[in-house]
Amino acid sequence: MTPADIAILQQAFGLLGAGDVAGADRTLRTLRAAMRQHPDALFVAAMIAKGQGQFDRARGALENALRAAPRHAQLWNAYGNLLSEMGQSAQAIAALQNAVQCDARYVEGWVNLAIVATQGEDWQTAGMAGKQATFLAPSDSRGWAATGALEQARGAPDAAEKAYRMAVQVNPHDLASRHNLATVLRDLDRREEALAVLEAAMAAGLSAPESGTTRAHLLAERGRFEEAVAQYRAVLSQHPEHLDAHETLARLLPQIGQGVAALDSYAAAAEVAGRSAAFWHSAVGSAKALGDGTRMLEWIDAGTAAIGNDVDLMLARSGALSMLGRRDEAMGVLERVQAVAPDNAALHANFAYLKLAMGDAKGAEPHALRMGALMPQDQTSWALLTLIWRLMGDEREYWLAGYDRLVMPMDVPTPAGWSSRAAFLADVEQALTALHITTAHPAEQSLRGGTQTRGHLFDRQHPIVRALGESIRTAVSEALGTLPVDPAHPFLSRNGRPWRFSGSWSVRLRDQGFHVSHIHTSGWVSSAFYASLPPQVAAGEMQADGAVPQGALMFGVPDASLGLDLSPRRIVQPVQGRLVIFPSYLWHGTAPFHSDHPRMTVAFDAVPAI
Repeated sequence: MTPADIAILQQAFGLLGAGDVAGADRTLRTLRAAMRQHPDALFVAAMIAKGQGQFDRARGALENALRAAPRHAQLWNAYGNLLSEMGQSAQAIAALQNAVQCDARYVEGWVNLAIVATQGEDWQTAGMAGKQATFLAPSDSRGWAATGALEQARGAPDAAEKAYRMAVQVNPHDLASRHNLATVLRDLDRREEALAVLEAAMAAGLSAPESGTTRAHLLAERGRFEEAVAQYRAVLSQHPEHLDAHETLARLLPQIGQGVAALDSYAAAAEVAGRSAAFWHSAVGSAKALGDGTRMLEWIDAGTAAIGNDVDLMLARSGALSMLGRRDEAMGVLERVQAVAPDNAALHANFAYLKLAMGDAKGAEPHALRMGALMPQDQTSWALLTLIWRLMGDEREYWLAGYDRLVMPMDVPTPAGWSSRAAFLADVEQALTALHITTAHPAEQSLRGGTQTRGHLFDRQHPIVRALGESIRTAVSEALGTLPVDPAHPFLSRNGRPWRFSGSWSVRLRDQGFHVSHIHTSGWVSSAFYASLPPQVAAGEMQADGAVPQGALMFGVPDASLGLDLSPRRIVQPVQGRLVIFPSYLWHGTAPFHSDHPRMTVAFDAVPAI
């Protein structure tokens, strides 16, 4: 290769670095034809193709380059990164392993191997690569940052904090690591410290929308709601496509008495961000969460006009029409979807729900069964089948629902350090009360007339909350251990394995508060722990109609929107300090109560860990 050829490649590569992909392409075309198959030229051609979004062409160029130079570490590195972007994790890891085999001191290769292996959840390879990167270049923040990402991904926030602090120590200008350190501190429930770290990084020039949104999350979690709202809006003014800010803002505003503005950010961003399918899915999903069927239809029309026919938007249209009582139209939409996506699980869930609402339990059954076959871990199909089989008089209802054996009340052990159950529960009530900082319930959740804590409750580092979580874990493990493993049963087939909390929260209901009947679609085990009860509920006083005790937990009553007049299959009387667990697909809700004393509960979802 002549000096002139080298100069052309250097110029093309420089243009790529400056973001001028078209200029780089034009420059590379001036290279002599005889040199275009040189590995260096193929590398530049691959990067140009990647910049143009032509990933298959980029892959072909790199593979040709590697055939010519199979021991070229940088080529393997580029190839691995490309494969990772193409979603081919295993092949990407193998390519990056080749890179470091070609040059064992190639720090960038080790760093990228750690990153890609973390993304592929190959913890062993990622850990080895991170250690090698930090050993070879302890003053290079990239290795420490990659190690932090690994530890964060595998649920070791303490180790992640140490790694990110090392990254920041060796390179105070590594703003991404300072952002990530703040997210880990947030995971560790050190929110004030996280906010300070993040704000210092933003003052130093960190401007990513993720950072502004994380700052808004932290402000909201500290009860600084007006500042949080202003920060969300500031992010969206610069990045109208940033969905996390849209979605969190839409759900926060109703909880602080500003529900009328909950969807305004989407409306303001539609013209700029409306070319994105993800934007319209998010906007419609937020409108659905807030129960606004009319806005859903408006945005489905706008989204369809912007991005064309989209199965998810069509399904959302059916849901909106059903919400608005236009069920025949909703059924027509589902029939059109079936013609183009017959094996879409959500299609069958919608069919089953709509047919059930229209009084056709027998017609709903095959759709619910099909949805269960397509997505057996989603709880929707099993919830619908408990109703379908009940209406059909099919004994499989009792096999599936197991109201007597699978609804399991139990007492939670008092942790060490407390003299009595009463003393522990008094501390729990005080600790939980301090976490209820909003003024209204989340619009998308089941409670009415109360508040719900934000975030994952059992991630809190508060000693009383942690003690409660561990006591609940002990009680649940013992209870699940008494149940069999049944491969044919949607709930029991997942028993007998380690499990984890997938979500946890506290609910504080006021006078006349209650939970509408609902299920937990992404759970396996769901729950209610009674931290504090009004005297009327604790005493089992009946409602005025004498049908159900005040504040009682009821199973088997479906979502009211189905229009099915079905009585409870089981009623559980709340007892302070008692936990009730049950399959997440069981319909459950609570009766209203009348008292000046709140009804305080803790709830969680759990799923198998593996």
